[in-house]
Amino acid sequence: MSDLPGSARIVIIGGGIVGASVAYHLGAMGQTDVILLERGRLTSGSTWHAAGLVGQLRTSENITQLLGYSVALYDRLEAETGQATGWKRNGGLRLACNAERWTEVRRQATTARSFGLEMQLLSPREAQDLWPLMQVDDVVGAAFLPTDGQVSPSDISASLARGARQKGVTIREGVAVTGIVVEDSAVVAVETPRRRQHSARLGAAPVSDHRRRPRRHAEPADAARSRPTHLLEGGGRRAGDGRL
Repeated sequence: MSDLPGSARIVIIGGGIVGASVAYHLGAMGQTDVILLERGRLTSGSTWHAAGLVGQLRTSENITQLLGYSVALYDRLEAETGQATGWKRNGGLRLACNAERWTEVRRQATTARSFGLEMQLLSPREAQDLWPLMQVDDVVGAAFLPTDGQVSPSDISASLARGARQKGVTIREGVAVTGIVVEDSAVVAVETPRRRQHSARLGAAPVSDHRRRPRRHAEPADAARSRPTHLLEGGGRRAGDGRL
């Protein structure tokens, strides 16, 4: 943590797949004054034990298109970053074991086609051909989306993080955020602990009134607002302020 910068325009809190993806895409947009802070190790929260299933069809066309972008990204990410992702485009199979469910699956196939996805309707035997271990005695029908797949959540996050670093984004592990300082309805700092009380404030943005005590929010936000955000160490004492 000794090389933790004093300020950054954008601070991302949390190094799971969401934080790593935000860092990657900000870097792709040319934003390099960005730091991602992870209190433990990357993906050490809920990401590492996620199932990693990538299904695209949702009831919202916008969300379906976003998931389609994820598939296109995963197709190229390993070659781009040199980091394995565990991505397998093995398709997704939806089963119907009664008439009502079969009606629902057929409606899903119609919706998928309207969103630009080629979902295939299958007989029970055709579904069994795709997954021979399955018993189909009670299966009425199935739908198959060949562009669905699965990833290794930890690997895909590591690949996104490597891509973010390659694009100039800073990532620091082992740095907990203990609070967020808000002044005039804007985030001006995040607080991080250190072994000794110390404050660093590099390239400080103007603060309207030092006499007012800033509000501190314990819950972290995913990203700070657009002006530089200062990384305060040692419980949040600010240089030149003298107050805890």
